[in-house]
Amino acid sequence: MSVTASRLTLDSTTHFPLRIGHLSRPEIVRLLERSGVHLNESAEVLLESKFFDALHDQTLCLVTRRVGQIPLVGDRSLSNILEGARLSGVELCPVTTGPYLRLALRDQPDAPDSILSNGSAPSGSMTVGSLRPGPGLPTGFYLRMIAGVPWLRGYHATDEHHWRSGDFLVFSTPCTSTSHRDIALEEAALGPLNT
Repeated sequence: MSVTASRLTLDSTTHFPLRIGHLSRPEIVRLLERSGVHLNESAEVLLESKFFDALHDQTLCLVTRRVGQIPLVGDRSLSNILEGARLSGVELCPVTTGPYLRLALRDQPDAPDSILSNGSAPSGSMTVGSLRPGPGLPTGFYLRMIAGVPWLRGYHATDEHHWRSGDFLVFSTPCTSTSHRDIALEEAALGPLNT
């Protein structure tokens, strides 16, 4: 098996397809290791959660949004951001999106600093907008590149944490491009796994 992805362009005016849910947990972990992706403990906890127990092969069309682009009623809490995004026409991603996006997104720019945890979304990070997975689990995943090293990190956020207008999130959108629906996604440079 292999992970497939199209060339990703990270801006708020285009959407890009990403195939998710087609790899088993051991295959995802092996590909992350092979790709030099670093994980924090919260990411490892999410990867061990029930969300990665079963395969659910699908292709999402993803878009990025800065918090300042999302119409909000109330403060910049995560609940208000996710609800505002949903009301603006984008959808929340499955929790499982993070590892696939990290594998596909190899050209994420380096963060301007190496601070990994400061009580807010770290600079240069891209948070996957997803449903909260439930009590006892981290809130979700975010991606960050530090000194050329790709990170997939889990995070914890309550509604006490207020996001900055320039913080980036990734959402899913109904795909309107026939080329995205019909395209056979090109194989990522990772190649097949030995199982």
